[in-house]
Amino acid sequence: MPIEAGVTYVFDKGYCDYNWWHRIDQAGSVFVTRLKKNANVARIRELTKTGTEPGIESDEVVRFNKKILNTKRPNRYFGQDVRRIGSTAMATSPT
Repeated sequence: MPIEAGVTYVFDKGYCDYNWWHRIDQAGSVFVTRLKKNANVARIRELTKTGTEPGIESDEVVRFNKKILNTKRPNRYFGQDVRRIGSTAMATSPT
């Protein structure tokens, strides 16, 4: 799939390819996905205080720590800061 600029890509964590995510970012687009629990990231700083927005558990900058991926390819996101937002499902009432 060609990556287009100015697009928001939404996909599940089954498509966990940091280098593909990096290409999306470099193209001037953004993505939304669930990060795997075993992702090797370090929290750099908090952006928004937890509990200030309904459904938002965390809003922070993280950095991918793994220089070489399990596939033996270099991680293009290594050492770069990215934003991670943690959320909870919000209950909605039927209309």
